[in-house]
Amino acid sequence: ADLAVSSDLPPITPGDDGLITLTVTNSGPSNAPSASVTFVPPPGATISSLPTNCRGALPLGPLVCAIGGPIGPAGVATMSIPLSISAATVPGTLLSGGSAALTGAVTDLTPGNNTSVLTVVSGLGVADLSSAINSPSLTPGGVGDAIATVSNAGPSDAAGPISVVYTPPTGTTIATMPSICSGPVVGPITCQISASLAAGGQASLIIPLRSAPSSVPGSVLDGGALAATSLTLDPNILNDAAASVVLLGAGLADLITSVMTSPITPGSIANSAVTIANHGPSDAGGPILISFAPPAGVDLITLPPGCTGPLPLGPIAVLYCWPAAGGRYRYGRFQCRC
Repeated sequence: ADLAVSSDLPPITPGDDGLITLTVTNSGPSNAPSASVTFVPPPGATISSLPTNCRGALPLGPLVCAIGGPIGPAGVATMSIPLSISAATVPGTLLSGGSAALTGAVTDLTPGNNTSVLTVVSGLGVADLSSAINSPSLTPGGVGDAIATVSNAGPSDAAGPISVVYTPPTGTTIATMPSICSGPVVGPITCQISASLAAGGQASLIIPLRSAPSSVPGSVLDGGALAATSLTLDPNILNDAAASVVLLGAGLADLITSVMTSPITPGSIANSAVTIANHGPSDAGGPILISFAPPAGVDLITLPPGCTGPLPLGPIAVLYCWPAAGGRYRYGRFQCRC
């Protein structure tokens, strides 16, 4: 019998599996009762699992596989062996040096065709990127960190740079621009989050956000978005983007009151000026109540507009105002006499 072996192996996606098909033919003139193939994968490729009727070591082989017979003249027998290549393999790489060697139970008329040299070609990389954004709950006027995460479900490594484009939710701005990002504080900003991203890996980026001091506590700020891209083919672009939403918590307003009184000589009249400052971070919701009482030995002479209370000892005053974060409100004069 004249037995021969050949191989057929489509390109394998880096990080994925592929099937090599070994074909044994018999050009006759006699039957071949049985045959076996000794298989060694090329360096850089590994055997994913042990096929039926094969024995040997995984993942590098060699494997010895029995080919069922008999194989008659002009007969054909096939078998498949699963191979995989590393997720980091550069697309288009030729992995050479594998072999499939055939032996039979009959004298072979042409032994030169009993061995097939194997070469694996790595195909295009395929990297399934997905994005997620963990947004903070912010105090109106406050700052908190949004954490952007990009994951690669593979099967291939994602070739970089891995870029993300982020737009903060309406009503927020970028408080501090990350060093790897560029763009306006209102967004969108573009960030080079990683040089590359291995299959199964993640990369994260912290983006500080600030809400407007006048934001209403309890409101939801939406309209933000995060999207990731790489230079590697992505089979599922629907999970490349994620929405960014910020929930506003209770407002915090640090009010500071100061009083300035001119020097008073005995029996004379002087003015006291009251100043309210709001150090934020939020605007102070009104009404703001100011109550003033003069020092012992000092009488109040007149009531400023809008104030109520007993003269001359007080306490007096009810004043309603809404100072913004970072703002100051100076009320008029309280006339006092010593």
